Amino acid sequence: MPIAYVIGAGTAGATAARILKNNGWFVEVFEKRSYIAGNCHDYICPKTGCVVHSHGPHAIHTSSEKVWSWLKQFSPFNEFSVEVWANTALGVIPIPFNDVSEKIIGKKLADEEIRELVFRDYSEKMWGVPLETLPPTILNRLPVRRSGSVSSFTTDLYQGLPKYGFVEMFRQIFDGIPVHLNIDDSEWKTLKNGCDLLVYTGKIDDYFSLIYGNLQYRSLNFEHLHCPKTPYVQLNECNRQNEWTRAIDHSYWYNQNLETTVVTKEFPVAHIPGQNEPYYPMIFGEYLEQFEKYQKLADQEKNTLFVGRTATYKYLTIDQTISKTAYALKKLGYSDEILG
Repeated sequence: MPIAYVIGAGTAGATAARILKNNGWFVEVFEKRSYIAGNCHDYICPKTGCVVHSHGPHAIHTSSEKVWSWLKQFSPFNEFSVEVWANTALGVIPIPFNDVSEKIIGKKLADEEIRELVFRDYSEKMWGVPLETLPPTILNRLPVRRSGSVSSFTTDLYQGLPKYGFVEMFRQIFDGIPVHLNIDDSEWKTLKNGCDLLVYTGKIDDYFSLIYGNLQYRSLNFEHLHCPKTPYVQLNECNRQNEWTRAIDHSYWYNQNLETTVVTKEFPVAHIPGQNEPYYPMIFGEYLEQFEKYQKLADQEKNTLFVGRTATYKYLTIDQTISKTAYALKKLGYSDEILG
C-alpha cells in the first residue's frame, strides 16, 4: 500500500487526504496547530454560546454541483447566504452596489464613483498599498455594481454552512485518517523520505528554507467584542475613520437568538513570520516575481504536491481550494467524486 504524508489539516490537506485514502493509500496528516480545519476553525464562545470563526468568517459558496455534493457527504448544510453592508461617506449601503444602494444614496453613481466610494479606502487598508498598484485579479473579484435588489454577497448556486460547524465536518473528512497535531514546522522534512507522496500545504518559501527570502502576505489582528446583536452580519468599513476593515456579528451565521453576541473586528497588518498568520498572498509586482522563482523549484520536486493558498501563493476560496487540490491529484492519476 502506498504511503502519503499530508502537511496541514486545513481545506487543501483534508481534500487531498480524503481523495488519497479513497484511492487506496495509507495517509497520515501532520498539523502544526492544536486543531484541525485550518482557517475554517470554529468554536463555541464559553461566555455567550455564540459560534465563532477563529480566523475570520467562512461560508461555503460554489456553483460546482460536484464540489457541493462531495462536501455534503461529510455534513448537512444550512442555507446561509452572506449579506454585506458597507459604511461609506454617503451612508451605509449593501454591496455589491445595487438598486437598494442607489436608493439609499439618492442618486445614480458612475462605476468610477462607486469604485472610489466602496473600494479605495477598504482596499488600501486591506493591502497596505495604493489602489492603483493592485492587479485586476484582486480588483475584479467583486463586481462594481449588480442589477436588481438582491443583497447576497455572492450569486453562486450553492451557499451555506456545515450544520454542526466546520470542525465537525473536517472530523468526518478525516475519518479513518490519523491526524497529528502540534507538530513542529520543520518536522515534515524528516518525513519526506518515508513516504511515496508528500502533500504540502504550508508556505512554499518555508519549504525551500527561504532561499529567495520571505514571500509577502497580509495578516489580520482580531478584536472580539461581547455586545448586543447588531443590525448586520458583516459591515465593511469603506472609510478612513475606522482602522478595521470589517466587523462580523457571528450570531447570524447559525441564526442564534442570543442576549449577547460576539462581534469581531478585523485589522489588516503585514505578515510577520512566527508572529501572525499569512492570510492573503500579495500576488502582484515584485512579490509575484519572487514567487515564480519558488514555483520553478517546486516544479522540480519529485513525489511532492503543493496545494492550497500558501503553497501555491494564490488567493483561493474554499471551493477553489477543493477543486484545485482535486485537479492536482487527478493529474497524478487519482480521482474522486469532485472531478470524476
